[in-house]
Order: sequence, then structure tokens, then C-alpha cells
Amino acid sequence: MPAVPLFPVGVLPGACRQLVEEGVAALGVPPEFIAVPLLTFAGAAIGNAQCIQLKQGFEQRPVIYAAVVGPPGCGKSPADDLARRPLERLQEEAKLIFEAALAQYEAAVSTNPHGPQPVRPRMEHFYSTDATTEAIAAMLVSSPGFALVRDELVGWVRSFDAYRGGRGGDRQNWLSMWSGASLKVDRKTADPIVVARPVVCVCGGVQPDMLADLADEAGRRDGFIERILWSYPDVEAPPWTEATVQPETTDGVRKVFRQLRANAGDEPIKLSTAAKGLWVPFYDQNAVLGEEATGLMAGVHAKLPNQAARLALILHCLKHPSRPESQAIDAETMDGALDLAEYFVCHARRVVPHFGTPTLARSGGLATRVLGVLAKAEGEWRKRTRLHNELGRHVAAADLTKVLSDLEEKGLVEHREVAPGPPAAVRRRSGGR
Repeated sequence: MPAVPLFPVGVLPGACRQLVEEGVAALGVPPEFIAVPLLTFAGAAIGNAQCIQLKQGFEQRPVIYAAVVGPPGCGKSPADDLARRPLERLQEEAKLIFEAALAQYEAAVSTNPHGPQPVRPRMEHFYSTDATTEAIAAMLVSSPGFALVRDELVGWVRSFDAYRGGRGGDRQNWLSMWSGASLKVDRKTADPIVVARPVVCVCGGVQPDMLADLADEAGRRDGFIERILWSYPDVEAPPWTEATVQPETTDGVRKVFRQLRANAGDEPIKLSTAAKGLWVPFYDQNAVLGEEATGLMAGVHAKLPNQAARLALILHCLKHPSRPESQAIDAETMDGALDLAEYFVCHARRVVPHFGTPTLARSGGLATRVLGVLAKAEGEWRKRTRLHNELGRHVAAADLTKVLSDLEEKGLVEHREVAPGPPAAVRRRSGGR
């Protein structure tokens, strides 16, 4: 597998960074096992109360779909439980508030059963462990956003349209919600539900051996897999340690999340001049890399500006939880968001090969394209530079080198040295191969 960078813990603001650092010491896990879910839960706490504006008409809300990849017994579940603890505390508080309001409502109805009826209270939601599209829409009516938490993300994908014989629109709704589209659910026995700005963040774990089960999902090439922020760190068995996470640390994150939920901004959060100076070259360079990428990685780069903007918004809100809209995003926050974007791109490169050949076949496949170009050459040698041009000049040099090496190893192509310099010519082998 390709090497991947470590999670940049330093980009996390105070309370969240402290929770990650204490959690790593207590659980013996890589920091991303805690930090990636924590970023997702922060996005859920913010909900649709805040958005970032990169320019007029380009706004993003903190919708994050994230997956942490690790083998059984590596500590993913305890780390996720720790990251989720602040949300659980907030959900417990919301339940108590709802129960008190419900008791008052029922008392008012019983006292005056034939008079004007009060509005039945709704519980505020911070997270869910399993939900249909209809249930999600109902929860969003009373909540600016929440997190869907799945211990195994593959199970979440398999649950799409489970109650409609595979003929529903769950998958399409998840695609649309990530993109910021409104959610409309028509119900047979009740009024339709319309949510203008749905924010549902998704977080879960995946075992490496289960990644292949998502090959068909990757093969659809509808952008679903590319919407997920993948984290696939190197792991070792967690050692025993006497270290613990202090209750004050978890409570500190809970207070930050509570502040985020309590403050809604009237205007989008904009970039400072210094932050814009970092954003523009990142955006332009990513566009070039996207043109050079192939297969799923091209889709990852296509969605990276949206992901980076959302990460910048989350970091900014965590840094200024009381009034995020009171100031523009500074250069330090944008720099941290771009570090995270680079981190997730590198980890996506480690994940994508696990989806196997169906992904390559359905995308046309660089190997298939190379063989097609060489077949048209009818046995003539092709210099690598000419081959690159005939492929459309949108192929990364490393990808082309790997494909040519694989094809040569399989006996499908041959190359020759042209002095001076490296291998400069290639052709398809004869004999019907």
C-alpha cells in the first residue's frame, strides 16, 4: 500500500485537540480514529446554522461523510465511542427537555380536550444509529443537523432502499444531501416533509477485508464513493496503558458543541484576504491534479474543493464557537483545512485499489485504453511521449508507468531501450496476445 501521512492533530482547536491527545494516550490508537469522527460530529453540531462563502454563489455547509478503515481489534470502536460521547451527553439533555415538554403538553390536552390544542413538542436530535430517509426528514424538522453513526459503513450502504425492495431513492437522497440539495419526502398517510437545507453527517468504520464489498458501489461511478473522506492509517495492536481521558476534557467538547448548536448565523462566513490567498492556488492546483487523475481519484479531486471548504468551516466554528459569524476565516484555519484535504486525498489513494477491477473496467480502464492505442499502431513502436499524447495527456506519469509495467509482466506489451535515456518505445506483442 502507498505510504500515507499522519493525521495533522495540530490543526484542531483547543478542546477537540485535547480530547484527541488524551484519547490516543488512553486507547493506544492512531489519532484519526478519534479525530475523524470528531470532525464529523462537529459538523453535525453546527448543522445548517452556519455556512462558508468562497464567492458569490459558492457556499458550503458542514456536511461530511467519513470512513475510518482498520482491522478488527485495532480500537476503532472504542475511539468512535469516545468521540461520540459529547454528542451522547447532548442527546441525553435533549431527551430530558423533550420529556418535560411532552408532560406539559399532555397535561394541557387532558385539561382542555375540546379546546384549542397546543403544538406537540419535538425532540432535538444530535445523532442516530439507523434511519430511513423518511425518519431522517422527520428528525431534520426539529434539528439543524445530526450525525448518522454506523459501526460498519458497509451495512449503511447495504441498507439503502431495504424497505422498498431496492426500488426506492435512498441512495439518490444521500447523494443529493451531500451536495446541499433540499430534501422532500412524500408520505402516503401524512403530509409531505420538505427540508430546505438538510445537514446529515455520516461516520463509520470499515474493515480492510470489507472494502471489496464496495466494489460495485465504486463501479457505478455516480460519485457516491468519492463523497466519502477516507482515513486508512497504519495500525498496531493497542498496548495496555493506565492513561485515561479526563471527564473535564469530554465535557469541554460538549460545551463547544452546545455553543455551536445554539448560535445561528444570519450571514455566511467569508474568507479573510490572507485565507483567500491560500485558497486560490489550492483550487487551481487541484484542478490540474484532477485532470491528470484517472478513475475514482479524478472524482475525489473534483469534490475536494467542497470538502476543503467544509473542513475550513468546521475548524473555524470550533475555534470561535460562541459567534462563528463574527469574523472571517483566517489564514491559519484555511491552512489547517488544506492540510486535512491533502491528508484525505493521500488516504483515498490507499483505499481505491481495494475496490478491485470492476472500478477500472466500468471507467474504461487505463490498461484497456493503452492496449487500444497500441492495437491501432498495428505493431509499430510507440514512444512514451506519443503514447501519452494519444491517451489525451490527462494521465499521471506514475499511473502510466505502473500500467505499462503490469501489461509487460503479463506478456501483453513489450518495450525497448532507446539510447540514451530510459525506456522510450513500447508496442503490443504479436501472436494474438
